[in-house]
Order: sequence, then C-alpha cells, then structure tokens
Amino acid sequence: MNAGTLYWSARRCSAADAVAATPGELIVLAAMPAEFTVAARLDGTLVAPDHDAWTVPNACFQLTAFDRERELRWLADGDDGTAVWVAESSELLPAPVSGTLGYVERLSQRFVLWGRPEPGEPPGVFSTWSQARIGLAHYPCPPGADSTDRAVLDTVEYVTVDDHGNAAVADARLTAISPDREAAR
Repeated sequence: MNAGTLYWSARRCSAADAVAATPGELIVLAAMPAEFTVAARLDGTLVAPDHDAWTVPNACFQLTAFDRERELRWLADGDDGTAVWVAESSELLPAPVSGTLGYVERLSQRFVLWGRPEPGEPPGVFSTWSQARIGLAHYPCPPGADSTDRAVLDTVEYVTVDDHGNAAVADARLTAISPDREAAR
C-alpha cells in the first residue's frame, strides 16, 4: 500500500487570479456559457489551441488547471469564486493548508479521450485529434505516433476506509493528458 496525506488550501479569488497563483506549467480546462476551452501555460504564458495567447474570460464559471503535482479547482460563486488547490505535499500549495485527507491507497487511472491523431501533425504545444462523427479536438500533448494511438487523461484516485472497513475513492486529481498506444486496444 502507498498510504499518505492529501492536502488542500482554499481562498476566494477570480479564476484568472487563481491560475496566476498556481506555479508551473499547467493544462487548463475552462467552462464558459457558450464554449469549453483547453489551454496550456508554458513559460508563464497561457496559450489556446491556435497557439495564440489566451486569458481566462470573465464569463468562466468553472475552471480546472493541473500538472503532475497539483490541481486547481475553481468555481464561480457570486462576484468572485472559490479556488481550491490539491496536492500530496503542503509545500506545493500557493496558500496556507485548509485541510487534509488521509488515504490508504493511491491508484493511477487513465481515461480515454475521443479522437485519433491527425496524420502529419507537427510537434507543438497542442496536437489535433479527430473522430469522423464528432470532429476535431485539440489536446496539449505530443501528437500520437501512430494512427491507432489514443489521447488519455491521467488521474490519481485516493482511497479511504471508513470505521466499518468500507473502502471508497474519496478524491481524485487530474495529472496529465498524453498519447497512449495501449489505450487503443
């Protein structure tokens, strides 16, 4: 077993301020009333799939940003919103610790995203994936090397045990989007 502690911190702020307070390179998933955007922050600059600079729109009502070590969860509520950062180390949080979760097991999971890699995709921040009935998706990951590759969303799930011995996934954290040949099977 790989038991440990999950830490979180929270504060009220705008989505843009929450992203700015989160260190490192990030994948950003932002929901607005009329669109959903996948963006990435590299070298301190947020970029959209078209590789142009991107800023968090004021219309954003939910946002998740993550890297392999931490996840930001932001939700609009009133004029601002509430940002919650989750990590396995309190040193990775940009605000004081608000709470902890002791877990007994840490499970890695992968969820297949739709689409197959577009042929001849040049290397860049984003790669294009498509599916005939759905259309195009742009993911911030390397392009698939083979037409059978799939893009996957990597997560970590944290299992706890209650007083009666029942196990449950108490929390999950997004960690990456990456191409995977094995997921196609």
